[in-house]
Amino acid sequence: MNTSMQRLAALAAFCHAAIGATALTINSNNVNVYLQSAAGVGGSSFNGTAIPTSQNLDITLGAYYTRTQIDYSGSGDNVTLLNTFDQKRSGNLYDYGRGYDAYMIFTAAGSATYSLSGAFGATDVSTAGYLFLYAELYDITASSYLTYTYQYSQSTLNESFVLGGAGGDMGNGFYGALNGSLIGGHQYQWYYNVVSEAYPDSDGGAAATGFVRLDIGGGAPTAVSDGGTTLGLLGLAALGLTARRRRRTGT
Repeated sequence: MNTSMQRLAALAAFCHAAIGATALTINSNNVNVYLQSAAGVGGSSFNGTAIPTSQNLDITLGAYYTRTQIDYSGSGDNVTLLNTFDQKRSGNLYDYGRGYDAYMIFTAAGSATYSLSGAFGATDVSTAGYLFLYAELYDITASSYLTYTYQYSQSTLNESFVLGGAGGDMGNGFYGALNGSLIGGHQYQWYYNVVSEAYPDSDGGAAATGFVRLDIGGGAPTAVSDGGTTLGLLGLAALGLTARRRRRTGT
């Protein structure tokens, strides 16, 4: 291959990589963490839209905290939007840790597949608290849900949820599919919500860990891993939002 052909090949490879890295465009974003504890109340937010992005949101008040690690990455025609949660709350009635994205809006550059995965779990100090896991993917252009899923409990000790499951002792819902297809040029809305709360009674406090992940790529829909965060490490439990709490933390 002559020098000119080598340069063209290198340019083509560069352009392909650049296009792959922009398989989607994040138009807007609003990731949040909140904590209410015996040590006070606090919150933080992140509005970044770049891929790649690595950002840690951390609210720590005394011995209690709510943390969300944000990792957006792209390789070839694939993009991964990963959020990992680590929370510790007190046991005072209504004290809670919460992480959510309300909402990320993105546009698919071309036809692609999506895969959703996630888990959320609690380790209770003494008695069970309120646990919730919710996620949705909505096609704004077509005005239709690709998926939404939720689980919530308030009386199961050390509760654990897997995204798309039906493990809630108070309520469960699922619509659509965790794997499917996106349409090029369509605008989509991605939303998740995880909560751990001392409700309906005060308790001994709890720690909660988990993740939600949205993978977008050019191939056939496949199951995805948790990005290196094992279910054993997570402890898998989630908080639910009852109708009483929807006005404050509603889906």
